[in-house]
Amino acid sequence: MHRKKLTVKDLPKDVLVEVVRELDMDVPEEKIAAAIIETRLNRGMRMAMKHDELMAEAKTIRTKKKRRSLEIEARRNGINAMTFYNSAKKLAGQYGLLEKYFSDEKEVAGAATPA
Repeated sequence: MHRKKLTVKDLPKDVLVEVVRELDMDVPEEKIAAAIIETRLNRGMRMAMKHDELMAEAKTIRTKKKRRSLEIEARRNGINAMTFYNSAKKLAGQYGLLEKYFSDEKEVAGAATPA
């Protein structure tokens, strides 16, 4: 069996952050924060997608018990997605990275407010 040689790029960003901290490498805190923010946003996005899938599946289920359990699991995924999103936003605020990762929100909020 032929194995692909693994590189640093194959590691998830949260694992890379832990490796960097363990080795006491000199990396700017902003880069570490950016890696953590991206990881949290990706996890939150996956959970939000799972929430949507479960809710769509729950609509097709006829038995009340099964439908209810899917709705509960979907709600849990939705709450976890928001938790990841909010923690990423808080971390971005601490390191001045709000503009980079959350600039779309200002545009949406600006469009919603009347002139």
